[in-house]
Amino acid sequence: MRHLAMTGTVTAVESSTGDTYTTKVASVLTQNMTTGAFTNEGTFTITGGTGRFAGATGSGTLLSAGSDAGQAGTLDSLELSGSITLP
Repeated sequence: MRHLAMTGTVTAVESSTGDTYTTKVASVLTQNMTTGAFTNEGTFTITGGTGRFAGATGSGTLLSAGSDAGQAGTLDSLELSGSITLP
């Protein structure tokens, strides 16, 4: 097993309006080096946005799973659970 600590910023875009919200993410990815299967568990904090998400705040947890076979990976599932508060 390989464990990787990950941090970063993710911007989500609402496809119908183009409004965005930005999150800071901290997670740990655990990968089976034999099969390439991985899970990623962590937290996110909403730090703002544009349009109807301008000034948004919130936080929650994330869980994803997939596989990585070298240069190309597959994200099979992504679950976000939390809250967002709009001004």
